Amino acid sequence: MNDAVCALGICKGFNTLFRRRKEVLKDINLLIDGEEIFGILGPNGSGKTTLLSIFSTLIYPDRGELTILGIDARRNTHEVRKHINISTG
Repeated sequence: MNDAVCALGICKGFNTLFRRRKEVLKDINLLIDGEEIFGILGPNGSGKTTLLSIFSTLIYPDRGELTILGIDARRNTHEVRKHINISTG
């Protein structure tokens, strides 16, 4: 089956209150097969929400490539959103 998620070199940073840049995600590479069920686990502040926000096209990565179900997530955000559902809690 095709890859559900293919993330290559995903990086994301945010400016802090004192104009310093805080890198939240650094060179994330992730390949998830279409038949897999997966979860994202980690301590508070590790970038889980940021990564899922990028996967769902709510925010864009600073660098890297991302395809969801073979769709370029940066170029076709509307098409990706037709296939995405996120549940938190």
